[in-house]
Amino acid sequence: METYTWSYLKKYPKQTKRLLGIDDNQLEQLIALGKLLHQKKKKRTKKQKLELINLVREVHLY
Repeated sequence: METYTWSYLKKYPKQTKRLLGIDDNQLEQLIALGKLLHQKKKKRTKKQKLELINLVREVHLY
């Protein structure tokens, strides 16, 4: 989903510094880092869910 602000920043990358205090390269790095952290969190959550499911299965077996 593309917002007006995101469209504007992509169209006028030099305005990123004025509006956000970081240049467009720093913004792209920040977005990439955010995406990476989001993926790590999703993996960790999935692992925790699987561990919980396995624990529940073990309890029901006994």
